[in-house]
Amino acid sequence: MRTTVFVSYRRCDKDAAVLQHLDAFLVPLEKEGLICGWTDRHIEGGQRWRDEIDAALDAARIAVLLISQDFYTSEFIRDVELPRLLSREASGLVTILPVFVSPADAEHAVAFTDEHGVSRQRRLSDIQGGVAHPSRTLAEMGKAKQAREFLELVKRIRALVADVQARSPTATTDVAQIAAAQRHALAPPPPSSDHYSLTVEIQSAKKRLSIHYWLHNHQLPALERSRPQAEGLLNAARAGQGEALFELLFGDESRWEPIFRALFGYPDQGPRPNPTRGGVRLRICVPDAELLALPWLRLSWNGRLLIQDRWEIATVGDVSPARDCKTAPAGEFLVVVPDAASARQASDNPGAPMARLIEELWPRPPGAPAAARMVTQAAQLDAALQGMRPHGL
Repeated sequence: MRTTVFVSYRRCDKDAAVLQHLDAFLVPLEKEGLICGWTDRHIEGGQRWRDEIDAALDAARIAVLLISQDFYTSEFIRDVELPRLLSREASGLVTILPVFVSPADAEHAVAFTDEHGVSRQRRLSDIQGGVAHPSRTLAEMGKAKQAREFLELVKRIRALVADVQARSPTATTDVAQIAAAQRHALAPPPPSSDHYSLTVEIQSAKKRLSIHYWLHNHQLPALERSRPQAEGLLNAARAGQGEALFELLFGDESRWEPIFRALFGYPDQGPRPNPTRGGVRLRICVPDAELLALPWLRLSWNGRLLIQDRWEIATVGDVSPARDCKTAPAGEFLVVVPDAASARQASDNPGAPMARLIEELWPRPPGAPAAARMVTQAAQLDAALQGMRPHGL
Protein backbone atom coordinates (compact mmCIF):
# COMPACT_ATOMS: atom_id res chain seq x y z
CA MET A 1 0.00 0.00 0.00
CA ARG A 2 1.30 3.43 -0.94
CA THR A 3 1.52 6.08 1.76
CA THR A 4 -0.36 9.29 0.93
CA VAL A 5 1.80 12.41 1.17
CA PHE A 6 -0.34 15.56 1.29
CA VAL A 7 1.41 18.74 0.11
CA SER A 8 -0.08 22.03 1.27
CA TYR A 9 1.05 25.24 -0.42
CA ARG A 10 -0.16 28.74 -1.32
CA ARG A 11 -1.20 29.09 -4.96
CA CYS A 12 1.15 31.90 -5.96
CA ASP A 13 3.96 31.93 -8.50
CA LYS A 14 6.94 31.69 -6.14
CA ASP A 15 5.48 28.91 -3.96
CA ALA A 16 4.26 27.01 -7.04
CA ALA A 17 7.85 27.12 -8.33
CA VAL A 18 9.06 25.52 -5.08
CA LEU A 19 6.36 22.86 -5.45
CA GLN A 20 7.64 22.08 -8.95
CA HIS A 21 11.17 21.73 -7.54
CA LEU A 22 9.87 19.43 -4.78
CA ASP A 23 8.06 17.26 -7.34
CA ALA A 24 11.37 16.30 -8.90
CA PHE A 25 12.31 14.65 -5.59
CA LEU A 26 8.91 13.06 -4.83
CA VAL A 27 8.27 11.53 -8.27
CA PRO A 28 11.02 8.86 -7.84
CA LEU A 29 9.33 7.77 -4.59
CA GLU A 30 6.06 7.43 -6.50
CA LYS A 31 7.80 5.39 -9.23
CA GLU A 32 9.12 3.04 -6.52
CA GLY A 33 5.56 2.51 -5.32
CA LEU A 34 6.28 4.00 -1.89
CA ILE A 35 4.06 7.10 -1.87
CA CYS A 36 1.09 8.69 -3.51
CA GLY A 37 1.83 12.42 -3.61
CA TRP A 38 -1.26 14.64 -3.50
CA THR A 39 -1.75 18.35 -4.15
CA ASP A 40 -4.80 20.33 -5.24
CA ARG A 41 -3.48 19.99 -8.81
CA HIS A 42 -4.95 16.47 -8.75
CA ILE A 43 -8.47 17.94 -8.74
CA GLU A 44 -9.92 17.80 -12.24
CA GLY A 45 -12.60 20.02 -13.72
CA GLY A 46 -16.10 19.11 -12.58
CA GLN A 47 -14.95 17.38 -9.40
CA ARG A 48 -16.26 18.52 -6.02
CA TRP A 49 -12.99 20.06 -4.90
CA ARG A 50 -13.86 20.27 -1.19
CA ASP A 51 -14.75 16.57 -1.04
CA GLU A 52 -11.51 15.69 -2.82
CA ILE A 53 -9.40 17.68 -0.37
CA ASP A 54 -11.28 16.22 2.64
CA ALA A 55 -10.63 12.69 1.35
CA ALA A 56 -6.94 13.46 0.80
CA LEU A 57 -6.61 14.93 4.32
CA ASP A 58 -8.19 11.82 5.83
CA ALA A 59 -5.92 9.49 3.84
CA ALA A 60 -2.67 11.38 4.46
CA ARG A 61 -0.05 9.86 6.76
CA ILE A 62 2.56 12.50 5.91
CA ALA A 63 1.91 16.21 5.27
CA VAL A 64 4.50 18.54 3.72
CA LEU A 65 3.80 22.24 4.35
CA LEU A 66 5.45 24.80 2.05
CA ILE A 67 5.42 27.75 4.44
CA SER A 68 5.73 31.40 3.43
CA GLN A 69 3.95 34.51 4.69
CA ASP A 70 1.51 34.08 1.78
CA PHE A 71 0.81 30.57 3.10
CA TYR A 72 -0.76 32.10 6.24
CA THR A 73 -2.96 34.48 4.22
CA SER A 74 -4.89 31.65 2.55
CA GLU A 75 -8.20 31.35 4.42
CA PHE A 76 -8.69 27.75 3.32
CA ILE A 77 -5.23 26.70 4.50
CA ARG A 78 -5.56 28.60 7.78
CA ASP A 79 -9.17 27.66 8.61
CA VAL A 80 -9.52 24.17 7.09
CA GLU A 81 -6.31 22.37 6.13
CA LEU A 82 -4.07 23.31 9.07
CA PRO A 83 -6.66 22.68 11.85
CA ARG A 84 -7.45 19.25 10.34
CA LEU A 85 -3.79 18.32 9.99
CA LEU A 86 -2.82 19.57 13.47
CA SER A 87 -5.72 17.68 15.04
CA ARG A 88 -4.67 14.46 13.28
CA GLU A 89 -1.03 15.09 14.25
CA ALA A 90 -2.04 15.46 17.91
CA SER A 91 -3.71 12.03 17.61
CA GLY A 92 -0.62 10.48 16.04
CA LEU A 93 -2.33 9.87 12.70
CA VAL A 94 -0.15 12.07 10.52
CA THR A 95 3.42 13.39 10.61
CA ILE A 96 3.84 17.03 9.59
CA LEU A 97 7.05 18.09 7.84
CA PRO A 98 7.31 21.89 7.55
CA VAL A 99 9.40 23.37 4.73
CA PHE A 100 10.11 27.06 5.26
CA VAL A 101 10.12 28.54 1.77
CA SER A 102 10.63 32.23 2.59
CA PRO A 103 10.62 34.44 5.72
CA ALA A 104 7.35 34.18 7.64
CA ASP A 105 6.04 35.00 11.11
CA ALA A 106 7.57 32.27 13.29
CA GLU A 107 5.38 33.26 16.26
CA HIS A 108 2.08 32.76 14.41
CA ALA A 109 0.00 30.08 16.17
CA VAL A 110 -2.75 28.08 14.44
CA ALA A 111 -5.89 27.28 16.43
CA PHE A 112 -7.35 23.77 16.28
CA THR A 113 -9.42 21.34 18.33
CA ASP A 114 -7.87 18.01 19.38
CA GLU A 115 -9.60 14.62 19.52
CA HIS A 116 -10.78 15.29 23.09
CA GLY A 117 -12.54 18.51 22.07
CA VAL A 118 -9.91 20.71 23.73
CA SER A 119 -9.07 23.98 21.94
CA ARG A 120 -5.34 24.29 21.40
CA GLN A 121 -2.82 26.39 19.48
CA ARG A 122 0.33 25.28 17.68
CA ARG A 123 3.16 27.19 16.04
CA LEU A 124 4.39 25.55 12.85
CA SER A 125 7.91 26.66 13.76
CA ASP A 126 7.71 24.34 16.82
CA ILE A 127 7.21 21.21 14.70
CA GLN A 128 10.35 19.15 14.35
CA GLY A 129 11.40 17.04 11.37
CA GLY A 130 11.04 19.43 8.44
CA VAL A 131 13.73 21.22 6.47
CA ALA A 132 14.99 24.79 6.36
CA HIS A 133 13.97 27.06 9.25
CA PRO A 134 12.30 30.46 9.79
CA SER A 135 15.76 31.95 10.33
CA ARG A 136 17.24 30.24 7.25
CA THR A 137 14.62 29.65 4.55
CA LEU A 138 14.95 28.12 1.08
CA ALA A 139 14.77 31.58 -0.50
CA GLU A 140 17.96 32.48 1.37
CA MET A 141 19.88 29.45 0.06
CA GLY A 142 21.63 28.70 -3.18
CA LYS A 143 20.31 26.07 -5.61
CA ALA A 144 22.74 23.38 -4.44
CA LYS A 145 21.82 23.91 -0.77
CA GLN A 146 18.09 23.81 -1.63
CA ALA A 147 18.60 20.47 -3.39
CA ARG A 148 20.38 19.06 -0.34
CA GLU A 149 17.48 20.19 1.86
CA PHE A 150 15.02 18.35 -0.39
CA LEU A 151 17.24 15.25 -0.32
CA GLU A 152 17.09 15.37 3.47
CA LEU A 153 13.30 15.65 3.24
CA VAL A 154 13.16 12.58 0.96
CA LYS A 155 15.30 10.67 3.47
CA ARG A 156 12.83 11.46 6.25
CA ILE A 157 9.83 10.53 4.09
CA ARG A 158 11.43 7.17 3.26
CA ALA A 159 11.92 6.44 6.97
CA LEU A 160 8.33 7.43 7.79
CA VAL A 161 6.94 5.31 4.93
CA ALA A 162 8.91 2.28 6.13
CA ASP A 163 7.49 2.79 9.62
CA VAL A 164 3.89 3.12 8.34
CA GLN A 165 4.21 0.01 6.17
CA ALA A 166 5.71 -2.01 9.02
CA ARG A 167 2.58 -1.34 11.08
CA SER A 168 0.07 -1.89 8.26
CA PRO A 169 -2.22 -4.93 8.79
CA THR A 170 -2.57 -7.53 6.02
CA ALA A 171 -4.87 -6.92 3.06
CA THR A 172 -7.24 -9.68 4.23
CA THR A 173 -8.09 -7.82 7.43
CA ASP A 174 -11.51 -6.25 7.67
CA VAL A 175 -11.51 -2.52 6.85
CA ALA A 176 -12.96 -1.58 10.25
CA GLN A 177 -10.30 -3.67 11.99
CA ILE A 178 -7.59 -1.94 9.94
CA ALA A 179 -8.80 1.51 11.04
CA ALA A 180 -9.01 0.40 14.68
CA ALA A 181 -5.58 -1.24 14.59
CA GLN A 182 -3.91 1.80 13.03
CA ARG A 183 -5.54 4.13 15.52
CA HIS A 184 -4.53 1.93 18.44
CA ALA A 185 -0.94 1.73 17.19
CA LEU A 186 -0.52 5.42 16.44
CA ALA A 187 -2.70 7.30 18.90
CA PRO A 188 -1.60 7.76 22.53
CA PRO A 189 -4.17 7.13 25.27
CA PRO A 190 -6.35 10.06 26.35
CA PRO A 191 -5.15 11.97 29.41
CA SER A 192 -6.43 10.90 32.81
CA SER A 193 -8.43 13.22 35.03
CA ASP A 194 -5.25 14.78 36.45
CA HIS A 195 -3.45 14.79 33.08
CA TYR A 196 -0.26 12.85 32.53
CA SER A 197 1.84 12.67 35.70
CA LEU A 198 5.62 12.79 35.92
CA THR A 199 7.88 13.27 38.93
CA VAL A 200 11.39 14.63 38.43
CA GLU A 201 13.80 14.37 41.34
CA ILE A 202 16.91 16.54 41.43
CA GLN A 203 19.75 15.24 43.59
CA SER A 204 22.41 17.86 44.20
CA ALA A 205 25.95 16.94 45.25
CA LYS A 206 29.16 18.93 45.44
CA LYS A 207 30.49 17.75 42.07
CA ARG A 208 27.39 16.69 40.18
CA LEU A 209 23.69 17.11 39.60
CA SER A 210 21.55 13.99 39.01
CA ILE A 211 18.05 14.09 37.50
CA HIS A 212 15.82 11.05 38.13
CA TYR A 213 12.45 10.39 36.47
CA TRP A 214 9.58 8.64 38.24
CA LEU A 215 6.94 7.36 35.85
CA HIS A 216 4.46 4.56 36.49
CA ASN A 217 5.58 1.25 34.94
CA HIS A 218 8.64 2.74 33.28
CA GLN A 219 12.32 2.66 34.16
CA LEU A 220 13.96 5.75 32.71
CA PRO A 221 17.71 6.40 32.85
CA ALA A 222 18.88 9.28 35.01
CA LEU A 223 20.48 12.40 33.54
CA GLU A 224 23.88 13.11 35.05
CA ARG A 225 25.57 16.51 34.87
CA SER A 226 28.86 17.69 36.29
CA ARG A 227 28.69 20.87 38.34
CA PRO A 228 30.46 22.96 35.65
CA GLN A 229 27.96 21.66 33.06
CA ALA A 230 25.01 22.46 35.27
CA GLU A 231 26.20 25.88 36.43
CA GLY A 232 25.61 27.64 33.10
CA LEU A 233 22.04 26.32 32.94
CA LEU A 234 21.46 27.26 36.58
CA ASN A 235 22.62 30.83 35.98
CA ALA A 236 20.31 31.16 32.97
CA ALA A 237 17.46 29.58 34.94
CA ARG A 238 17.95 32.04 37.81
CA ALA A 239 17.54 34.81 35.24
CA GLY A 240 14.15 33.38 34.32
CA GLN A 241 15.10 31.69 31.05
CA GLY A 242 12.48 28.98 30.70
CA GLU A 243 14.34 27.02 28.00
CA ALA A 244 17.31 26.67 30.38
CA LEU A 245 14.98 25.22 33.01
CA PHE A 246 13.68 22.70 30.47
CA GLU A 247 17.19 21.68 29.40
CA LEU A 248 18.23 21.41 33.05
CA LEU A 249 15.38 18.95 33.72
CA PHE A 250 15.25 16.98 30.47
CA GLY A 251 18.45 17.55 28.48
CA ASP A 252 18.55 17.83 24.69
CA GLU A 253 16.11 16.25 22.24
CA SER A 254 17.85 12.87 22.23
CA ARG A 255 17.30 12.69 26.02
CA TRP A 256 13.78 14.08 26.35
CA GLU A 257 12.24 12.21 23.41
CA PRO A 258 12.14 8.78 25.17
CA ILE A 259 10.82 10.44 28.33
CA PHE A 260 7.84 11.95 26.53
CA ARG A 261 7.28 8.81 24.45
CA ALA A 262 6.87 6.90 27.71
CA LEU A 263 4.81 9.67 29.33
CA PHE A 264 2.31 10.04 26.47
CA GLY A 265 2.23 6.35 25.55
CA TYR A 266 3.77 6.70 22.09
CA PRO A 267 5.38 3.63 20.47
CA ASP A 268 9.16 3.55 20.11
CA GLN A 269 8.77 4.04 16.36
CA GLY A 270 6.50 6.62 14.79
CA PRO A 271 5.77 10.33 15.23
CA ARG A 272 7.79 12.12 17.87
CA PRO A 273 5.64 13.49 20.73
CA ASN A 274 6.36 17.11 21.56
CA PRO A 275 6.18 18.28 25.20
CA THR A 276 3.05 20.29 24.31
CA ARG A 277 1.19 17.09 23.28
CA GLY A 278 -0.99 17.12 26.44
CA GLY A 279 -1.49 18.52 29.89
CA VAL A 280 1.23 17.25 32.24
CA ARG A 281 1.16 17.20 36.04
CA LEU A 282 4.85 17.77 36.73
CA ARG A 283 6.11 17.26 40.28
CA ILE A 284 9.64 18.57 40.82
CA CYS A 285 11.22 17.07 43.92
CA VAL A 286 13.89 19.55 45.03
CA PRO A 287 15.10 19.23 48.63
CA ASP A 288 17.88 21.76 47.91
CA ALA A 289 16.76 25.28 48.93
CA GLU A 290 18.76 26.95 46.14
CA LEU A 291 17.06 24.82 43.47
CA LEU A 292 13.66 25.27 45.12
CA ALA A 293 13.96 29.02 44.58
CA LEU A 294 14.24 28.74 40.79
CA PRO A 295 11.26 30.20 38.86
CA TRP A 296 9.88 26.80 37.83
CA LEU A 297 6.62 28.21 36.48
CA ARG A 298 8.63 29.80 33.67
CA LEU A 299 9.47 26.32 32.33
CA SER A 300 9.35 26.74 28.54
CA TRP A 301 9.84 24.69 25.39
CA ASN A 302 10.62 26.41 22.09
CA GLY A 303 9.78 29.80 23.60
CA ARG A 304 6.35 28.79 24.91
CA LEU A 305 5.41 28.68 28.60
CA LEU A 306 4.28 25.14 29.31
CA ILE A 307 1.64 26.27 31.82
CA GLN A 308 -0.11 27.75 28.77
CA ASP A 309 -0.34 24.20 27.37
CA ARG A 310 -2.22 22.76 30.36
CA TRP A 311 0.88 21.85 32.35
CA GLU A 312 0.61 21.94 36.15
CA ILE A 313 3.97 22.47 37.86
CA ALA A 314 4.51 21.94 41.58
CA THR A 315 7.61 21.66 43.77
CA VAL A 316 7.48 18.88 46.36
CA GLY A 317 9.73 17.48 49.05
CA ASP A 318 9.07 13.78 48.47
CA VAL A 319 8.86 11.65 45.33
CA SER A 320 5.77 9.87 46.65
CA PRO A 321 2.51 11.51 45.43
CA ALA A 322 0.82 10.26 48.62
CA ARG A 323 2.77 12.88 50.57
CA ASP A 324 1.74 15.82 48.40
CA CYS A 325 0.35 18.89 50.13
CA LYS A 326 -2.63 20.51 48.44
CA THR A 327 -1.88 24.16 47.76
CA ALA A 328 -3.39 26.79 45.50
CA PRO A 329 -1.70 26.85 42.09
CA ALA A 330 0.84 29.59 41.32
CA GLY A 331 1.20 31.30 44.73
CA GLU A 332 -0.36 34.68 45.53
CA PHE A 333 1.66 37.58 46.84
CA LEU A 334 0.53 40.52 48.93
CA VAL A 335 2.50 43.72 48.31
CA VAL A 336 2.20 46.35 51.09
CA VAL A 337 3.05 49.88 49.90
CA PRO A 338 2.17 52.40 52.65
CA ASP A 339 3.10 55.51 50.67
CA ALA A 340 1.33 54.55 47.43
CA ALA A 341 -1.76 56.60 48.27
CA SER A 342 0.03 59.75 47.11
CA ALA A 343 0.79 58.33 43.66
CA ARG A 344 -0.99 60.24 40.88
CA GLN A 345 -1.46 57.15 38.66
CA ALA A 346 -0.74 53.43 38.69
CA SER A 347 2.60 53.84 36.90
CA ASP A 348 3.80 56.15 39.73
CA ASN A 349 3.04 53.53 42.37
CA PRO A 350 6.34 52.53 44.01
CA GLY A 351 5.01 48.98 44.33
CA ALA A 352 4.45 48.60 40.56
CA PRO A 353 8.00 47.35 39.78
CA MET A 354 7.65 44.68 42.47
CA ALA A 355 4.27 43.60 41.10
CA ARG A 356 5.71 43.35 37.57
CA LEU A 357 8.64 41.29 38.84
CA ILE A 358 6.29 38.88 40.61
CA GLU A 359 4.20 38.48 37.45
CA GLU A 360 7.34 37.74 35.42
CA LEU A 361 8.79 35.20 37.86
CA TRP A 362 5.50 33.50 38.78
CA PRO A 363 3.30 33.64 35.65
CA ARG A 364 -0.33 32.57 36.00
CA PRO A 365 -2.29 30.22 33.75
CA PRO A 366 -4.58 31.92 31.20
CA GLY A 367 -7.67 33.43 32.86
CA ALA A 368 -6.24 33.29 36.39
CA PRO A 369 -6.16 36.46 38.54
CA ALA A 370 -2.92 38.39 38.92
CA ALA A 371 -0.31 36.87 41.23
CA ALA A 372 0.33 40.16 43.07
CA ARG A 373 -2.23 42.12 45.08
CA MET A 374 -1.29 45.59 46.31
CA VAL A 375 -2.60 47.34 49.43
CA THR A 376 -1.80 50.84 50.68
CA GLN A 377 -3.78 51.24 53.91
CA ALA A 378 -4.17 49.30 57.16
CA ALA A 379 -7.86 48.62 56.52
CA GLN A 380 -7.05 47.16 53.09
CA LEU A 381 -4.37 44.98 54.65
CA ASP A 382 -6.83 43.64 57.26
CA ALA A 383 -9.40 42.86 54.57
CA ALA A 384 -6.84 41.17 52.35
CA LEU A 385 -5.55 38.93 55.13
CA GLN A 386 -9.09 37.87 55.95
CA GLY A 387 -9.84 36.97 52.31
CA MET A 388 -6.61 35.35 51.14
CA ARG A 389 -3.68 33.27 52.34
CA PRO A 390 -0.71 34.76 50.55
CA HIS A 391 2.37 32.66 49.85
CA GLY A 392 4.56 35.74 50.05
CA LEU A 393 4.34 39.17 51.67
